[in-house]
Amino acid sequence: MAEIIEIVFLSAVPITFLISPIIALLFGIVRVVKYNNAKKQQITNPDCYTDEEIKDIKKSVITAFVTAIILAVVVISVIFLLNDAITYM
Repeated sequence: MAEIIEIVFLSAVPITFLISPIIALLFGIVRVVKYNNAKKQQITNPDCYTDEEIKDIKKSVITAFVTAIILAVVVISVIFLLNDAITYM
């Protein structure tokens, strides 16, 4: 039982690092859905969202996708770096 707990704790950080671009991408998708809903609600009820709130949601969408791209580049770079390190050992 102790070995299983040790394996889970030791592998949690690398797994979280590897799936961080996927998490950022999912966050971006959720923000896109929120942006679309806000735009629809603004059309039907103009008092619901202000233009500045819509712009803030749009900025968070862009930020989430840029973050996902940067994290993907970092993860892929680390994978290639570790692959080269193993190759030259």
